[in-house]
Amino acid sequence: MNLVGKAIALVAILFPLITGCHSKLVPQSPSDIHFNESVGRTIYSTTPWGIVSIPDKWAAGKYNKTTKQQYFYHKDTATLIVSVGACKSYSFGKDVTAGYDFVKKYYEVESKYNGMLEQPTRIIEENEKDRYIIWTMRADGIDQYIICGVKDCTCNECGYRTIHLKSRKYSADKAVTFLKDAFLQ
Repeated sequence: MNLVGKAIALVAILFPLITGCHSKLVPQSPSDIHFNESVGRTIYSTTPWGIVSIPDKWAAGKYNKTTKQQYFYHKDTATLIVSVGACKSYSFGKDVTAGYDFVKKYYEVESKYNGMLEQPTRIIEENEKDRYIIWTMRADGIDQYIICGVKDCTCNECGYRTIHLKSRKYSADKAVTFLKDAFLQ
């Protein structure tokens, strides 16, 4: 193989490795949203941060590039806001040594912010082993439930997921069960 052939082969091998984990080169928008009829779940796939498997059929709404939030709407009037990305994209996430540290700091920041808006938060469940916290708050006259956790991603970086459920029709137990199912799948 000549020198040009070797250079092309080297680039072909190294390019996916280099771009696969460099957060500035990785697309930060959904790569796929579809309903998997065989399992009855809406699949939200992001590269390289993984898949969020949402129970039931949800319609995809707007995507906010700045906050990395994908909106979903359900026929029962529930709204789901899913955000997936790199922990280091948050100023406090740059110094995270363990994924659960990010989750605790994320909740702390959200709690302070919501407190300023007179929307106090209350932790429902903390799970250090599975690396998530679930909390609730009341905003716009609606009880809202949020899970924030970290998952391993294909690029060996700390990747977070938040799933925010707004609905007048979900009890606290139903909301918590739903969020854990979507996060842990």
